[in-house]
Order: sequence, then C-alpha cells, then structure tokens
Amino acid sequence: MTIKKPGMSVLLGTQYGQYTIPAIIKRIYPAGFSKRSPLGTEEQRVKVIITPLKPFGTNIGGGYRLYGKFIIKQKNNVLTIPRYSVLQDLQGHNYVFKVVSQKLQKHLIKTGIVSNTKIEVLSGLSSTDVIVKAPSAAMKSGDSL
Repeated sequence: MTIKKPGMSVLLGTQYGQYTIPAIIKRIYPAGFSKRSPLGTEEQRVKVIITPLKPFGTNIGGGYRLYGKFIIKQKNNVLTIPRYSVLQDLQGHNYVFKVVSQKLQKHLIKTGIVSNTKIEVLSGLSSTDVIVKAPSAAMKSGDSL
C-alpha cells in the first residue's frame, strides 16, 4: 500500500469491517522502522497521524482500538464483482463463468482496480449478467447448473 500524502482520506472502524468514521491523514513520519510480527516476519512500518473529520461522541474511551482503511483510489458508478469470481487462463486473460440458459459460459473480461474483496470490471460484463460467485477449477464452458 502506498500512503501518498497528508490530506488523503481514511475510514476508521472496527476489526469486523464496519468502517464508518471518515478521517484524513494529518502527518506521515519521515522515517520508518522495523518490527517483528507475532508470526516472526520482519515488517517495515511508518507512523501516520490520522484526524477524524467529525467527533466520535462519548462512546469511545481510552485504549479503544480502531482500524483504518486508506482510500488509495476511488471511483463512482463502476461495476464490481467478488474478487474470487475472476479466473485467469494460461494466456493471462481474465474471465468469469457467466450463466446463460442454465449453462456455464467462459466470458473474457477486462479488469481495473482490485481490492481485498472486489474487482472492478472495465468491459465484458453488464450489471444484469449472472456469474458464478466462487468458481471451482473443475468447471468448464458448457457445464449445466
């Protein structure tokens, strides 16, 4: 992940994925440091100061742990699908299995931004297409549902 500059948007929330508190990066420290993770991996870290854009209220006390989701890039009105719906063939083309008349059809797509859970579809699908959410390696075009 690349944290570019102060003023960048951040969403704060709980470890369960409820990111509801908007914030911005106030300061990025100029030097990083190394820290060993609980699994024994050496990680490179940089301290970042984040300021919420609105008051938290009285329900958050000292020592409360929040997680941050850094908004690296944001687009509106895009088609996204589950990340694991997209497969790649031997030539490196991305595809999904589209359901057409109760049969699977391999359908090439062009992808854009990828997050932990979703992937942007630039071309090859419409919002009304039905796809297999979690395809298996055994699936192939022409298979019946």
